[in-house]
Amino acid sequence: MAITSDRNRGRYDAALQQVETDLLRMGHTVLEMVQLATRTALEDDPSLADQVAALECEVDEMEHRVVQQVLLIMALQGPVAYDLLRLAAAFAIISELEKMGDEAKKLALRVCKLQGEFPFALRELLQEISHQAQANIHEGLRLYSSFDAEAAERLIAMDDAVDQTYKTSRNAILAMMSEHPENARQLLRCAEIFHALEHVSDHTVDMAKRLRECHARLGRPARE
Repeated sequence: MAITSDRNRGRYDAALQQVETDLLRMGHTVLEMVQLATRTALEDDPSLADQVAALECEVDEMEHRVVQQVLLIMALQGPVAYDLLRLAAAFAIISELEKMGDEAKKLALRVCKLQGEFPFALRELLQEISHQAQANIHEGLRLYSSFDAEAAERLIAMDDAVDQTYKTSRNAILAMMSEHPENARQLLRCAEIFHALEHVSDHTVDMAKRLRECHARLGRPARE
């Protein structure tokens, strides 16, 4: 019986580890989507948008697989304590990652509609807000792997910097529209591109808040 129990526990631990591995892979794929979508604008390369669309399909598949894994473990194993925390944390962020992937795809599609006319004057701001959003994704994934309440609060606060960059870009776009009203349609698309990246960062904040709530409810300390 002990051998059978040990084997079952080994399979159980492997299944839990697979959930975490797959979810982190999903997160890094979303990060790649954001990088590629930004490059679509900066490099005026529509082929990168096709790569973003292909990765979104992979993200959707990974989301489905992880959800099925979590439901199967919960149905067959009845996890408690820290194991339940790990599964609850996975559920807490998987939908946020999927939404980030959607925003990255929208960003790439909006860039393509510009047909190579993304303003040079906005490129530096685009790079800045993209780097900020990417840094927040990195931090959100780290929180999932090893939660820390203070780090979660820092991530939530980091969104203020993204909001400020977005406001700066919006003001710049409004000024350009005032000077060149004939370009209003294209400039509105540029505003939507910045808004998509601002939304990506918003979802990282939601990740942090949901993880914080998850750990608080289950009353478990951060991982050593």
